[in-house]
Formats: sequence, structure tokens, C-alpha cells
Amino acid sequence: MAFDEQGGMRDVLDMFKHWHEFCRATAKGLASTPDDELFVVRQLGLPSSRVLAVVDPDTRHISVLGVGVYPQLRELHRLALHAFRSGIGDVLFPPLTVQLGGVETRFRYAGHASIFAFADTGASPRSKERAVVLAVLPGGFTLAAIQHKRALVIAQGRLNEIAGLDLDRMSIWDKLPVADYEVARLPSSDWMYVPATFSQRGQAGRLQQKSRGIPATEDPARLEATLGAALQASIIEEIPIGTRGRRELSDFLVDVARLAVQGEPDITGSAREIAVRLGKALGRPPRSTRSTNTSLALLVEHSEKRKGEALVSRLTPHRWAIHLRELVDEDGTVRGSLFSRWSALHAVLVGEHEPASESEVTRSRIRGGLGGAVVKKRNEIPYMFDCGMVDEYNLRRQRESEMMQLRVRHAEELRVLAEELAQARQQRDQAIAENAQRAAQVAETDGRLDRLQHRFAAEFQRVTKLAAQAGILERNKAVVRALQEAVDRRDWPAVEALLAPGFVQHDPTDNRAPVDRAGFMNRLLLDAEQNPATQEHVDFLVAEEDLVAVHLHHARSSTSMRLFRMTGGQITEAWGGDLACSGRAANLRSVADTAANEAAVQASSPR
Repeated sequence: MAFDEQGGMRDVLDMFKHWHEFCRATAKGLASTPDDELFVVRQLGLPSSRVLAVVDPDTRHISVLGVGVYPQLRELHRLALHAFRSGIGDVLFPPLTVQLGGVETRFRYAGHASIFAFADTGASPRSKERAVVLAVLPGGFTLAAIQHKRALVIAQGRLNEIAGLDLDRMSIWDKLPVADYEVARLPSSDWMYVPATFSQRGQAGRLQQKSRGIPATEDPARLEATLGAALQASIIEEIPIGTRGRRELSDFLVDVARLAVQGEPDITGSAREIAVRLGKALGRPPRSTRSTNTSLALLVEHSEKRKGEALVSRLTPHRWAIHLRELVDEDGTVRGSLFSRWSALHAVLVGEHEPASESEVTRSRIRGGLGGAVVKKRNEIPYMFDCGMVDEYNLRRQRESEMMQLRVRHAEELRVLAEELAQARQQRDQAIAENAQRAAQVAETDGRLDRLQHRFAAEFQRVTKLAAQAGILERNKAVVRALQEAVDRRDWPAVEALLAPGFVQHDPTDNRAPVDRAGFMNRLLLDAEQNPATQEHVDFLVAEEDLVAVHLHHARSSTSMRLFRMTGGQITEAWGGDLACSGRAANLRSVADTAANEAAVQASSPR
């Protein structure tokens, strides 16, 4: 691109603005590109001219595949897909690099306005720091060194004139303008280029001035890979998936391209003979006859459908011919007819990265996107026929636009449905979480209820037991009270009924041995005869387990205590004085009290 004072300055100033915008967006985390973006297409020069590049999904380093109109890029895209699937993508399309900081530095994809990529030095891009930027401007590629508000245009034009420049030897940072908003341009005589073919990659090349690089056709390995990928892209894509022998055909085409580059003559013979010759030429065991026969039949069928130059022809029902010279001439150069059949090969093999011209854009528009690489003169019949197809081309463009709008609308509907589905899933997960929380609460409540029920049952048993014990104690006190009342009434049958058969009276008043029920009854009868008027009254009763204590007072205000043991509602044992001797004991206590009183009176009287 010519660097004039107005257009060039305006483009560089736009590049300035776009680079600062990209740096600010990167600092805020807004400039990241989708990770699944592999192939990118950017406008270059004319509206229909594009540059096609592949982006590494991990490092975001770019490899430029080619430049041209849409038909050329479509062919190049198909070729690149097969190349990367076969593992030879880096061979055909090496990453874009320059020598910077003493190392081979790759370019990282930016994709912001005119900023196509920048030299990846490992640091995050900042507007005030030094940076080497590759921009896509209206006239082509522009490589510039930028530091804050100063810029140095290093190179402009073809991409193969920019790739491989030794920026260290060119001292680009020393040649930056001094004043802000000033743009300088490096003379083309100062360009330093480091060429490197496929066999020399990773090794330092020889410095040159104004070099256009080494054509890719001088590298046999790259030529084999390119022709193999081109054959796959032009043939395999047109064979339906699932066709028998389609997978084996891919390897067969790679072998054919390798033989063509090695300078082997055309191969003729049966399927078995061709398999043996292929294996011998490539230094490996031959393929199976069945697989070779299937691959040859598919290639013949493809040639008949295309009605073009045939790679394989069938001489007889059992003899075939592989035309290797259709790919490479005897002198080892690529046949010119291949460039007309596969225009993408010209950019890959020869390294031409010229922006599309106006005539190429016009031809691509007239041919409706089906070609654009074949030169047509205005006085030729095909050109006149193409002009007659303009209306059909415009109609097809309109239908494609409508289809694109429909796809956009469907994509928007799918996006809305996806959001609704995500929201429904979120609500479902939230409901599941709430239900789980409620279930945990219910389980906790059930546990507490079970514990309360166990405590209630234990407390109920304890209360029931206490109530039963209280009833037994009250019954025992009633028995003792009834015994005392029966003795006072002289109801001897009732007294005997309250005493157990094994009743024992301990520590009687007369200090005799314990007596049984019969002895006890006899003493009661004897005491009643001797003291018929004796009465004892119950003051209070105390019961504990099977024992009952009773406090009694007598007629003369004397008191006594007795203890009884109960079993089954009857008295089994008694302590605290003989009931039968209670009258005598009372009399003895009365006499003792009278004697004590008289002694006290005598002591208090004066002598």
C-alpha cells in the first residue's frame, strides 16, 4: 500500500486508536475471543477481499492461510481442514513470526477493528508499553512498532514480505519518532528478512534485504503434504460419508501425491500390480488388493462425474492407470493446470499473499461465488454466459440473505429456549434443594417427636409406679390404723384377720423373746382383762416401702412409737413395745410420774 500523507496517516491514526481500545478492553477482561474460534476471516482492501487465518485454541497464535476472494478462501479452508485433520497443518501453514528480542516471536490474534494480531512477548498488551502490531488496513497488511503515542511503520504490502523480519537488526525502537502523535516509516532498504523453509524451521536463516522468501515448491516434504491435502479436499469431500472404501481412499491419495513428488512415472496394471508397485516405491508392505481396487474404482467414478482431467483411468475391466504426471511434471514442478483447478494451491505453494484486485472481485461476483480464479476476457463466450447469470446470482444472493436471516432468527429462538431451559433447570435444582431441606427438617422433627414419646413413656411408667406405690403406702397405713382401732374396740377377730400367719412381735415390753400371732393374741386378751379402760389414739402415720411407723398418745398424755412391716395387706412384723402390755406400761409410767412429782415438791419446800 502506498504510504501517502493523507490516507497513510489516517490509517495509522485509526490503528493507533484501535490498539489503545484493544489494550483498555484487555485490561478490563473484555477483549477475550471465544475459545472455539479456529478459523477467522477479516476484510482486506476491497470489500470482497478477505484474509483467512487459523488460530491456535490454546495459545491464540495465528497462521495465515491465504488472501483472496471468497471462492479462493473456501477452497483454502477445505484444504486447511484436511491438513489439520491429517496432522500436517503446521507444515503447510507455519505460524506467523518475526525476530524480536533475540527470539522467534509469534503473533497472537487480537481481532479488534483493524488490529489483526500483535507480537506475543509474553506480557499483557498495554498502551504505554512497546508493542509490534500487525494491522489489516485498506491497502493490505501493515506491520508497525507502537509505543504510547508514537508509531513506526515497518513494512506494508504482502504478508510474505512481513513474516520473518529481523526487527532486532533493524533497530526499530531507536527509530521511533520523538514527538507524540508522530508517525515515521522505515525505508524498504532497511528490511532484514530471515528465510526458513520446512526443512530449516527452527534454524536461523541468512539475513537478506528486501527478500521475498523461498517458494514452498522447493521443499519436497511440504509439496507432498500440500498435494495430499489438496487431493483429499477435492475428492474425499465429494464422496458421501459411509461409502465403502472412503476411509482407505484418504491414505491412498497421500501415497499417490508422494509418488508424484518423487518423480515416479505413471503406474499401469491390475489392482494387485499397482499395490505392489506402490509398496515397493514407498518402501513398505503393499496394500491389500481389495482395498486398492476399491480406491481405484472410487477415483474413476469421481473423474467421470467431474468430466475433467482424470487422476485414474480404467483401461480394461481389470487394468488401471494412475496418471502421476497430472500432478507433477517430469522436471518436478507442479502442473499449471492444478492452479486453475485448485486456486488455493497457488497461495500455499508459491506464497502469494496479494490482496484481491478489482477484476478478481468482479469475476467472483459475476460467477456467483463458484469460481473467480479463472481469467476471462470480455470477447470470450464463457464470459458472456457469466454475464447472463448475473440475475440468477443476485437472486441467489437474496435467497442466501433470507436464509441467513432465518438462521439468525432460529439461533435467537434457540438462545431464548436455552435460557428458559437453564432457568427451569435452576428452578428444578432449587426445588430439589428445598425439598431436601424440608425432608431434613421433617426427619429432625420426627426424631425429636420419637425422643419425646420415649421420655413420655418413661415418665408415665415412673408416675404410674409412684402412684401404685402411693396406693400401697396408703393401704398399709389404713391397715395399721384399723389394727389400732380394732384393739381399742376389743374386736379380736378383726385384729387376727389383719395379722399374717407368720406374724412376729419383736422386743416386747417385758423383755421376753419374740412371739408369734397366737402368743400375741393371748397377750392382747390378758391385757384387756387387766386394763379394760385403756385407750390409745393415733396421732400420725408414716409409710416407707413396706414399713409403717405410728405415733400414739395415751389417756394420761404419754406417747409411744411403733413400727410395722406389711406384706400383701397384712402385718408380718412389729417393733416398739408389746401391744398387749400397753396398759401395764401406762400404769407403770403413771406411778413413776407421781413419785417424781412428790420428790420435786419436797425438795422445793423450806426446812
